[in-house]
Amino acid sequence: MTYARKDHGHQTPANAPTLIASAQRALRLLEAVARYPRGATAKQLARDTGLALGTAYHLLRTLVHDRYLERREGHYLTGPAVAGLTREESPTAGRGRLDRVVDFDGIVRASTAIALENPVPYRVLPLVEQAAGE
Repeated sequence: MTYARKDHGHQTPANAPTLIASAQRALRLLEAVARYPRGATAKQLARDTGLALGTAYHLLRTLVHDRYLERREGHYLTGPAVAGLTREESPTAGRGRLDRVVDFDGIVRASTAIALENPVPYRVLPLVEQAAGE
């Protein structure tokens, strides 16, 4: 068998299809982010994927722009576009709706629970109903 090039340290047969390295790197980043339910920094993700930090930043920016990822407080999390890639709803698929519910002053997100800094009677239920209807 004839080998033409090396990809990620592996010999690739000469008749193998041409692969787009930037697409492979972006998908590796997406997979790495999915392993961190609470998010990961660019440095963590670059280290996990073996990418240069500058390359990781450029790809992360692109994935955030296209809503495959979200950036919060310096951490990257899977975004709403990821949920549309599968037929089955993943554990994080409802996160976008929940985020819209808790995006109000006085409401603090703690993991997947909703907690109010100052309880406001009869305010939470309409917000939850509104988000569920979207």
